[in-house]
Amino acid sequence: MSGQLTAASCIAALSLYCSAFAHADVITTQDGSRLVGTVKKVTPNLVEIDTKYAGALTVQMAEVTGLQTDAPLTTRLNDETTVTGVTTMSADRSFQITHETLATSAAIEDIRASWLPDAVPPPESGYDPRHWVTTVGADLTGKKGNTDQYARHVVGAMALVTHRDELKLYGAYTNDQTDNDETADETKLGASYVAHTAGFWGWYIRGEGERDTFEQINLRATGSAGLSMLAIDSPSHTLRFFTGVGYRNESYEDDRPNDSVATLDIGVYQRWELKPWLTMVNNMAIAPAVDDFDNYLFTQDSAFVIPVGTGRWSLQLGVANNYNSRPAPDKDALDTTYYTRLSVMFE
Repeated sequence: MSGQLTAASCIAALSLYCSAFAHADVITTQDGSRLVGTVKKVTPNLVEIDTKYAGALTVQMAEVTGLQTDAPLTTRLNDETTVTGVTTMSADRSFQITHETLATSAAIEDIRASWLPDAVPPPESGYDPRHWVTTVGADLTGKKGNTDQYARHVVGAMALVTHRDELKLYGAYTNDQTDNDETADETKLGASYVAHTAGFWGWYIRGEGERDTFEQINLRATGSAGLSMLAIDSPSHTLRFFTGVGYRNESYEDDRPNDSVATLDIGVYQRWELKPWLTMVNNMAIAPAVDDFDNYLFTQDSAFVIPVGTGRWSLQLGVANNYNSRPAPDKDALDTTYYTRLSVMFE
């Protein structure tokens, strides 16, 4: 009986051992080594694999005699064909990429790069698909009784993005009323472009138009351009600083004269995925007048974003501050808004 139990235990242990590698990629090398893990990138010169026992490893392709992936890779060929499927490299250094019933064969010299389908394409691939991302969000609240309150805030943005640059068009409308007295009425439209073509360094240009009847601003037009530094760039964490120069022109609904000033433009953008279900987004910028640092605008918008349902929808819990050091007569310099916003994204 004890012998039977021992044999059963060995079989169970062997099964567990084999199952640990049942879903893994395998690389074999000329010296007989067998590397098991997740292949992250393949080029004609090297293979990158992430292992549990040694972390990330880079193997020169000249040392590789075989490769087998368990999960699909996306591969871009020299003729700009892009295919996704389970990938195998045989001893003659030819690749076969299989997707369902279709198979594509290619010599190693015909391949630019392979990568995980949900990862950013590596630079060697020359592939950075440009696509539009549209987001629409609204937070609508109301109260009726001793005090009648209505708040309507609608935002929208369209962004044409790649990993290296982003063109963004955006707009927002806010209207708040308390007992039929208007406490906010603001319309904002803007556009921006940022490009990182030299590693972490890049450049940006942006412009914005704003009308705020509550603050008696007929039109506030701003424009700026300068340098952008991508301090952190990973799928889960982005941190970008920017600094430049700009121009601000304000015309008013009252008898104040137009105000036109050259400005500095300093700010930071951060997007940090703290958990799969929680992302933090921060935007901060300050634009002081070049000839008078006491004349400035400061904006800040911070929010926690929580996916809802399939991920196309999200709930944002945030706070936004707008500070104008030269407010309209009888108006506060600081406006603070706490919001709960439901947004939907289209790609």
